[in-house]
Amino acid sequence: MMLMRLDGCSDPDFGPVETAAAAGVSLRYVQKLFTARDTTCSEFIYSVRLDHAARQLHHRALLGPGQPLGEIAYACCFRDYAHFARKFRRRFGYLPGAHAQSGQSAGTGIVRAGTEESASSTHDVQFQVS
Repeated sequence: MMLMRLDGCSDPDFGPVETAAAAGVSLRYVQKLFTARDTTCSEFIYSVRLDHAARQLHHRALLGPGQPLGEIAYACCFRDYAHFARKFRRRFGYLPGAHAQSGQSAGTGIVRAGTEESASSTHDVQFQVS
């Protein structure tokens, strides 16, 4: 069994190809693994980024609105605030600004591919490499 860790989100170009390379497996195999879990690698990566954004927004709510929402979106590897806001709303059910104002918690736990669970700062994906 292989454990792959996706820490943070430092590269907006990180995607399925980079995931496969980091895991030392083929892109097709990565796609197959995520398909078996009713999701895609790209959606999982978005999940990691959105959880990171939720934690940033929670932190912003606790300290006061010092950091613009667009900066948080950019720091979480979204190139466009509107795209970030759509993805965030689809995931959490409200816009990032509402999250920042309410001080809602980002939650803890591990995101499992294909779920809407919140995550800790590290996402773990396990799969069998044959």
